[in-house]
Amino acid sequence: MVNRKASLAHLLTSSAPGVALAQPRICGRARASLVNRPRSSQGFLATCIVGVAFGASLGMVACSGSDNESLDAAPTDAGALHRGDARIVDVGQYVAPDATTTGGVDDGAVASGDAGVGGDDAAGLVDAGELGDAGAGEGDAGSIHIGSIGKVGIGNPASVGYGARKTIAIDGLNTGNEWGDDTLLIRDPAGDEARFLGTNWCAHEAPWDYVALHAAWDETNLYVGIQFVNITDVLDPANFGSSEGSPIQGMDLVQFLAFNTVPGKGYSTGGDMWTKDQTFVGDDKPDFQLYFHSNFSQEGTYLGRWDSVAFVAATNGHVTPALTGAGGEFYVGSTLMGVDPHADDASPGDFGEADIDYLARGHNPNADTFFELQIPLHLLEITVDQLDEGTIGVFAANGDGSAVDSIPDDRATRSTPGVSASNSPLEWSSVDDDDAYSVPFAWIGTP
Repeated sequence: MVNRKASLAHLLTSSAPGVALAQPRICGRARASLVNRPRSSQGFLATCIVGVAFGASLGMVACSGSDNESLDAAPTDAGALHRGDARIVDVGQYVAPDATTTGGVDDGAVASGDAGVGGDDAAGLVDAGELGDAGAGEGDAGSIHIGSIGKVGIGNPASVGYGARKTIAIDGLNTGNEWGDDTLLIRDPAGDEARFLGTNWCAHEAPWDYVALHAAWDETNLYVGIQFVNITDVLDPANFGSSEGSPIQGMDLVQFLAFNTVPGKGYSTGGDMWTKDQTFVGDDKPDFQLYFHSNFSQEGTYLGRWDSVAFVAATNGHVTPALTGAGGEFYVGSTLMGVDPHADDASPGDFGEADIDYLARGHNPNADTFFELQIPLHLLEITVDQLDEGTIGVFAANGDGSAVDSIPDDRATRSTPGVSASNSPLEWSSVDDDDAYSVPFAWIGTP
């Protein structure tokens, strides 16, 4: 029995698709399904979206947690974000502003003086990356001025888009190719998950490997799309069957999404809406958190609001049927870029460049999972104008007790290498690992 990684160099450099490993791994615990684990050790996998609305802007984060407990969340006063002098040149490309940039639309800058973005400060001028006076724009109580991408409330520099204004059918299908390049917010490399952290080789475990986060909105709803992949068919075909023993969209494990919708506020530490050890120590923090069962059983979805002291229950899918979702087996995209799982053997978590196209290596996308979520805008205490004229933040992560991957990618999800006696990653365990997220959220809307 081998529980160490063997080199995949011959596979990952081969031009022939579907090449198998020379020495298939036989894992210490060939567990076909996580569902059969005792609840005391299993918990529930939770994915959360955190959104932050800065004036016309909203930021978002998705995450996964553990045990299924009661939720809490409470309302907060809405603030507004005013953007200064950040400039975008190509999709996903950031150019550092200089201190005197006016943010004019002619040079590709985010317009500071536009209604709903620059507010009463017609020029929208601030020093690059700095907050405006007292964190508030004149005439806009509670608003702030931000100078550059990557600073408070601006979004993750790795973002490639902000989503699309369209209606999505929540049916577990990519109906009419509704999810695509236009809805893509941000990517995350395939293979950078705890199953392969350091010298871990736990390919028999169910994969919770984020590779993309999508979003869309219309007059009534916000839609979030979460893409997971299972590249075990390429990395370790002998354990592929075990990893697929219970497809993740059929599991009762929970996930969570976190939304940051109020500038300068939101939950940080002390226990999230289900008192789990998910903490947010960066500039972007959740004002709303959405837990959901991966198979949408029981109430299906659970929304909490931060009331500046604690999360309090807002609603669930039973009380509010429009707060809903679905999972399906499909992949959105023509490439699947990922890392070599062996690249971090000597330095756990340092996977290096995502320069491997796993589709070209023979990966079958029928093993991949896409989750669709529908959240009525009024439940997040925002209007469509806040997305048509600004943005909100979002973050996603997953794990069984502790997150094993996140999107946007946060190093906290690969901070605890090693495996348990049953060859399960220690990163899963809330006993061995706590996650403190600091990465900027991805953003949805119209910057």
